Amino acid sequence: MLRTPEPTFLGFEDNHPLSIGFYRRLVNDYLHYTATIAFCQDAWYNEHRFLKSAFSVFRHARGIPVGRSENRKGEEKMYTVRFHRLGSHQDEYDIEPTGLVRDIFKGLKFIDRTVIDFGIMQKGGGIEPGEETYHAPDISLFEDGNPITKVLATHVHLDHFGFIPALTQYFAPTAKVYMTRPSEAMAWPIWEQGIMINSKRGTPPPYNYDQFMDAVDRISVIEQPGMFGVIPGLPEYVEPKGHIHGACGYSIKINGTWFHVSGDQCSHDQPGVNGAPLLERKDDGCPHIIAGSDCTYGADPDSDKRTYRNEMDRGYDIIARTVENGHPVLAFCFGVHRSGALAHEMQRRGLTDIAPVFLDGQGRDFTERMLKPEGKWCGLDQELEVERVLFVENQRHRDSVVRSGKGYFVISTPGMGGPGGTGTFWRRSILRDPGAAVLFMGYVAPETDGAKILRAARVRDDCGEASVTFMVHDRDSGETVQETIPLRCQVVQIRIGSHDSRGKILEWFRSFPRLQAAMLNHGSKHALDSLGSELASEIPVLYRADRDRTIEFNI
Repeated sequence: MLRTPEPTFLGFEDNHPLSIGFYRRLVNDYLHYTATIAFCQDAWYNEHRFLKSAFSVFRHARGIPVGRSENRKGEEKMYTVRFHRLGSHQDEYDIEPTGLVRDIFKGLKFIDRTVIDFGIMQKGGGIEPGEETYHAPDISLFEDGNPITKVLATHVHLDHFGFIPALTQYFAPTAKVYMTRPSEAMAWPIWEQGIMINSKRGTPPPYNYDQFMDAVDRISVIEQPGMFGVIPGLPEYVEPKGHIHGACGYSIKINGTWFHVSGDQCSHDQPGVNGAPLLERKDDGCPHIIAGSDCTYGADPDSDKRTYRNEMDRGYDIIARTVENGHPVLAFCFGVHRSGALAHEMQRRGLTDIAPVFLDGQGRDFTERMLKPEGKWCGLDQELEVERVLFVENQRHRDSVVRSGKGYFVISTPGMGGPGGTGTFWRRSILRDPGAAVLFMGYVAPETDGAKILRAARVRDDCGEASVTFMVHDRDSGETVQETIPLRCQVVQIRIGSHDSRGKILEWFRSFPRLQAAMLNHGSKHALDSLGSELASEIPVLYRADRDRTIEFNI
């Protein structure tokens, strides 16, 4: 045995190997030599049984669970799984853009880095010339040198999907971007939009064209729900979530422990997408750990009183009455899925027999894609029936509709009323018309153009009159100009949400009898407060995305 020199205080002489006798002395006072033990662990772990026992004692004393996996000699060796949440709230009322990173280590060896969704949130008003128009996750984590081995996309809404191309600079050479067939059909136009819109406004885009094309080239389609192998020995599982066409969630099994990450989820039926059932139980009541959830309506107890059908009934009555009286109706609606679903429902209820129904903007583009075979991924995805709905072709078509002077119903993006989008054109005439109506078909974030319209409507109802001022991008000059429009029409918010209600969220968490830990995320801080107060006594360990940026499990 080589002679080991006497140690200096908390250190050692350079260029000398360490003996097992020295380790024995260290164990007696391991709390003073934590750094030394950690440093030497990888080199001596499999060769010295005594040292392994010492580490178990040390970890137990520090409250760190000891894993249960088999190494080459049949002895215990653990996985470390870290989840990093990189998206942040802009204020207490907004929802953070999703950016989840899952790192897996076996012992001290890096095994895998997976990104599960990476989105952006469009900013509202008050954007200065040249300022970024979006709020995105922090990407500084990726400077640590561990490459991204794959991306898993749950669905293609911008807040989950819109920032993925910016990550290609950190990809491993063989990295893939996994998604379902409907998501693949919509990926190109959504990512391309991120470059085009910002280029027109003269603001920095979230990624460049080369990154956009690199992300497209790396797409790998998940053909159907179920198991799919990506990491050897660690099975991944994908299942539908009912939010939009092709929406899904992911699970992974590590040493007998199931980790689940949900994208946005919806358990009630919608036109085109049937509601997702409760998460399929694995291994007698799993998952054990929920690392990603959907808390959108967590602070909205009224969401349990609203049903899709009742809200659609209310919206249809307003629309039909207005167009029968010869006035137009504009519905601001999200482009991916919801615009097509609303058009389908209006045709089914017979509105197309009363007045023309138009579909414009991104809603038109994405609905056309979902009518093709690639729009269906699993049994939840249903065909939309919109053959009597008119698709707006160009600006000349829009002008002719407005000049007709007749009642009509137009569905247009953006879902929150702006800034930007084809809805900017339609609102110029409709907001001024006392007999017309403007509908918002879902959530409207603070500081968006839609929030300005809703706020002005409340002022008008109290004071008798009001106007709305918008900052609008002028296509001809390329400049941002101010535009003020008097508000005279009816303004209504219809909540045909494609997220679970507060009660359904709680039911989902409570449906897993062996749940050990859960992350509350993708909701406002008020939503996380509300759900956390309900679940704190029921789930052993409860995390919040706004407070727990990194969580770690030793399995």
